[in-house]
Amino acid sequence: MPKCKNCHKELSIDDKDLCPHCGQYHPFDKNDENDQTQFIDNVSGLGESKIYKRKSFKVYSLLFIFGGMFGLHYFYVKKYKQAITLILIDALFIVGLSLLLNYFFKFGTERYYLGWLIAIGACFIIYVILGLIAMVRHKSLDGEGQVIN
Repeated sequence: MPKCKNCHKELSIDDKDLCPHCGQYHPFDKNDENDQTQFIDNVSGLGESKIYKRKSFKVYSLLFIFGGMFGLHYFYVKKYKQAITLILIDALFIVGLSLLLNYFFKFGTERYYLGWLIAIGACFIIYVILGLIAMVRHKSLDGEGQVIN
């Protein structure tokens, strides 16, 4: 349940305009009203409540675009297995593409780094495109199964 920002007593959703305990006008904090939801932890069986903060879709999208090849967007939404898997797949992609580029274009020992730079750049461009597509789609879930706002 949300609490009054003045007297800190529990309020119902119907008490948005006036606190029935202290008379405070607009007793909800704007952040508490929109960004947090409360749920019961059924696993422990103790009836403890936890405050769940929703993840920001803007932060998720920016992490996807600029840190997608490192799995930063998956770490943000607490999908750790997918993040580590993504890092391993990207490492294999970059190594394989750089070896193929060095084999076919024969950059030589003095310009061997060009294959690596092109492979990393290609991976970055792929994630920029995928991040922009994810921004338009806007149907992502976090590790708790909640929709990212």
